[in-house]
Amino acid sequence: MVTTSRMKAAALPRPQLSSDWIICAIISASIMFDVPPSSAGGLMVATFQVAIALGAVFGGLLVDHAGVASAFAYCGIATLLAALVAVLMGPKRAG
Repeated sequence: MVTTSRMKAAALPRPQLSSDWIICAIISASIMFDVPPSSAGGLMVATFQVAIALGAVFGGLLVDHAGVASAFAYCGIATLLAALVAVLMGPKRAG
């Protein structure tokens, strides 16, 4: 049987503690991209930095074009959508 890197990543345990998710993400990325964990960690840091930069750019554009109140409205809507996704996609309880 041929084992692919995606199959190996899918077999990783789910994180139990709030800080374990980053370790699982780095291990999964290193397995999927076949790179050492240190390189996968660098990829994670770069991704976070790009997300922060894009948030600043789009937030600035939103404030410039629609006003300060629109940024608060957007944050509220994004938070509600994230909570909805977390509830719908989260772990299912048996019983």
